[in-house]
Amino acid sequence: MMSGLAKKQVVILDLDQTICTYSRSKEEVLMRAFEAWGLEPFFTIEAFEAAMETFEDDDAVTTKSDCRRKSCEALAVDHGYDRSIGTELGEEYSHRWRYGPVEFLDGSKEALSVLADQYELSLITNAEEAVQRPKLEQLGIYPLFETIVYAGHDTEYKPHPEPFERALQERGVACDDALYVGDNFESDVLGADAVGIDTVWVSTESPPTDDPPPTVQVDSLAELPSLLGA
Repeated sequence: MMSGLAKKQVVILDLDQTICTYSRSKEEVLMRAFEAWGLEPFFTIEAFEAAMETFEDDDAVTTKSDCRRKSCEALAVDHGYDRSIGTELGEEYSHRWRYGPVEFLDGSKEALSVLADQYELSLITNAEEAVQRPKLEQLGIYPLFETIVYAGHDTEYKPHPEPFERALQERGVACDDALYVGDNFESDVLGADAVGIDTVWVSTESPPTDDPPPTVQVDSLAELPSLLGA
């Protein structure tokens, strides 16, 4: 299996939680949002995340930003504040989270360097260019990728087949010549598998038993070069 994967022409990667992560915690971002509006914190990050769970299945909520805003609005009202205060907090949090500083996950910088020496690299990420390109430039890895697909902006969001098909088309390769690497089982593994691309799942969790398994599972991107013999 490893020898077959090593013969791939293109390695396509996810970005967030595969290559990098935010260098500020969600709690710190929330506290800074309160501070920006001159408010004493009146709910915790745990309460915020619990509120978000109640809105995730709401058909009227179409984006994470909507979910954050509605959650903050509900919490503001619950604590005796005007709904508009929650709107402002939710928008402040989303802005600070989406545009916050990022850092490499352990070993991912070195792994990318090794992979780039032997494979063409492409990227598929579920966010618009205005959010993701600054991360790539901050990390200094933007030039490593031959093709970048901003799913949700250039195409439908993963796991829809379109972003994977676009990445293959732009490199002029068949699915058998590509390997996809990502941390989200549904968006990354199932999405790539549905179009016939072999997958590497970056996770320490066990894969769901009712779905097709990843081709390979690793704890971190740092393990991938040695598995491919790179």
